[in-house]
Amino acid sequence: MSFETIDDITPDDLHGLVDVAAEDKWREFKRIAPGREREDNAEFVADVTAFANAEGGYIFYGIAENSETHLASAVLGLPTADVANERTRMENILRDQVRPRLPLYRLRAVDVGAEKSVLILWVGRSHLAPHQNAYNWQVFIRNSAGKNAMEISELADMITRR
Repeated sequence: MSFETIDDITPDDLHGLVDVAAEDKWREFKRIAPGREREDNAEFVADVTAFANAEGGYIFYGIAENSETHLASAVLGLPTADVANERTRMENILRDQVRPRLPLYRLRAVDVGAEKSVLILWVGRSHLAPHQNAYNWQVFIRNSAGKNAMEISELADMITRR
């Protein structure tokens, strides 16, 4: 990807991910926005806190992933008319369900045409880590294989370093 910040991301950058960029420690692709059920929201918070507890990264809502190669497979977008409400809903969930609250994150919509937008969530590495998921009080971290629940020794190390 050829951008330095979330503000630099263009529709061309997003289309350039297809068949080239894989999910990794700093990037995740989601076909749709988080659902409205408790389980969906808990999964959303787990994804976000895993990035904050590690080195930070991006979640792209509206980009499909090939389940075998983990490469971005298509820029689908979300209905642009729904993006403002989704953004507000996601911000409310993060405010209410992350402990301690996240100091560094940003949501931005990028119009990809045909009344569709990709909603991008950037999460910074947090100086307040570890962050807990208030839905189930678990703590997650992200590595190159995705998110994992942290073990006690990892938590103790993170708290000691903070």
